[in-house]
Amino acid sequence: MPNNEITQLIDKLANSVDIEELAQRLGLSIKRSGGAASTLCIDHNEENPSMRLYPRSNSDKPHYHCYVCGAHGDIFTLVQKVNGLDFIESVKWLASVYGYKQTTSATKKRSVVSEKKKAQSIEAINHTAFEKALNIFKENSPPILIKWLKKRELQTSTGNSAELCVTTKNSLVNHVINSKNYGESRELLGQLESAGLIRSQYTEPSNVSSTHLDIGARYRDFFYDTRIIFPIRDITNLLIGFAARKIDDSSQTPKYLYSPGLPKSQILYRAREASLKINEFVSNGDVPILYVCEGLLDALRLESLGLAAVAVLGSRASDNQAKIVIHLAKTLPEITPLQVRIFLDTDSAGLKGAASTIQALLKHDAERRLELAFVWPTTSHEDLEKIAKDPDEFLKKVTPPTTAKDLLDTHPLRSCSINLRKT
Repeated sequence: MPNNEITQLIDKLANSVDIEELAQRLGLSIKRSGGAASTLCIDHNEENPSMRLYPRSNSDKPHYHCYVCGAHGDIFTLVQKVNGLDFIESVKWLASVYGYKQTTSATKKRSVVSEKKKAQSIEAINHTAFEKALNIFKENSPPILIKWLKKRELQTSTGNSAELCVTTKNSLVNHVINSKNYGESRELLGQLESAGLIRSQYTEPSNVSSTHLDIGARYRDFFYDTRIIFPIRDITNLLIGFAARKIDDSSQTPKYLYSPGLPKSQILYRAREASLKINEFVSNGDVPILYVCEGLLDALRLESLGLAAVAVLGSRASDNQAKIVIHLAKTLPEITPLQVRIFLDTDSAGLKGAASTIQALLKHDAERRLELAFVWPTTSHEDLEKIAKDPDEFLKKVTPPTTAKDLLDTHPLRSCSINLRKT
């Protein structure tokens, strides 16, 4: 739910600030003609003012519009562009200039001088934006998601557990546009832009209403087409971003897009779920086994079969990801080693990635909490092109969890600890 205090502050500012007076405060020269106020456009260089300033009316908020380049926005956008601020900073600036108390935690945090505190505040705002975006994505899910899961031969329960959902073209921007409350929609727009989930884009002047404020007119979603959304959470269950897979494999768009700033090399997809699973194994008297694979679907395929798995979201594990695996091992009783099976794609990059991953794990396993091996579903190099290319494909036709476990237990495992262990 939107922060009521921020929403109310946004509404108060939008209902009281005179945009012409604000423009003058920002150092813009005003030219009046026939009762209308114009100024030089803030988005392009020009000699004659083409940016019209529209005051608040009973049916609209104060805003500006350039008749040459189509620049369009409200008082917050104006402050952002002229002063080089983000949305929350523009709210804070306006509240200070026009004498409104900043009682919200978000605006107070932004007033802290410390760069570290400022960065933490931005992260908190982004996490809030991610959660709000996830709720919007979930509104689009059935029946597209159900159809896609069936095509991938995954159970609906797997999709639910992983919080899979769908985004269609401009899901987020359309949600903002269709919101009936200006304060809520403006706050959400600012948060989504700060998190990189929506981006401004050039819009032909004729495509934007000049006399009416359209806050979503110059924006598009970062995930610009219909995609399956994979929420990415860290080991503490904090939502830190998204991966988005295209549904139509025949299209020329990238197969995967990741939300801007997602620290892929510092996280393991499904690490929290894997931690719970390996500890469940120990509680039941079973051997704790963790599979380390490359892709999102690889991890979910193994997880759907009752196995503990994480994905490195690349061809090899980084040092930070290796440290997370060590952390998972340390959640187990000290006398119980964690069996880690590297299960990457069956190509030359996967083979090199497996060796690199095991080296990273051994480098950080000072207390020898791991037992390492890698899964390679072939017995000869000549068979390489005949086998499944990844764990998802290899296990797709395996349904009972016991069958999958038996298959992987009896399948040749290449032990790497002897050759790569530090001496």
